[in-house]
Amino acid sequence: MIEPLMRIGELSRAAGVSPEVLRAWERRYRVIRPQRTEGGFRLYSRSDLERVRALQALVESGVPASEAARRVLANEPEPPALSSGGDDGEGPLDALRVELRAVLRAFDDSGAQRMIDRLLASYDIETVVNDVVLPELKLLGDEWERGVATVGQEHFAVHILRARLLALGRAWDRGLGPR
Repeated sequence: MIEPLMRIGELSRAAGVSPEVLRAWERRYRVIRPQRTEGGFRLYSRSDLERVRALQALVESGVPASEAARRVLANEPEPPALSSGGDDGEGPLDALRVELRAVLRAFDDSGAQRMIDRLLASYDIETVVNDVVLPELKLLGDEWERGVATVGQEHFAVHILRARLLALGRAWDRGLGPR
């Protein structure tokens, strides 16, 4: 039996997610991979609908979209167990995060700027802030509290990351910020 397919409007109504968000999730996270008609229209399956609903539920519960997508694709509805200490992970984002951590700890201003450039070229601003910047600042604060990192390292990292985010924000009112 052939599974019935639905167009993006039907999927949007069934999942309660706008077509724009569906296209963004398809492009950014590859959570859904529609078939295409000869005319180029997207056709979604029942399993696409289930993945969108799972992703939406995780996002509504406060999980960042990038992490929610990773969980849905890995079929992990529950968050992974927390490790003791800094989690270096295994994916490309985790590798960039580890590199950023190293240049920040080494007081390498130009290296930090290059890493931020690489992150922003590869990921949307929400992912960079929620999955890299905030966790790194939390980790650094925890390391300072335990005496592993110096106050200078913490201040340097905060200054670099804050200045860069403020610089991005200055252009938003002119329509030049993240999309």
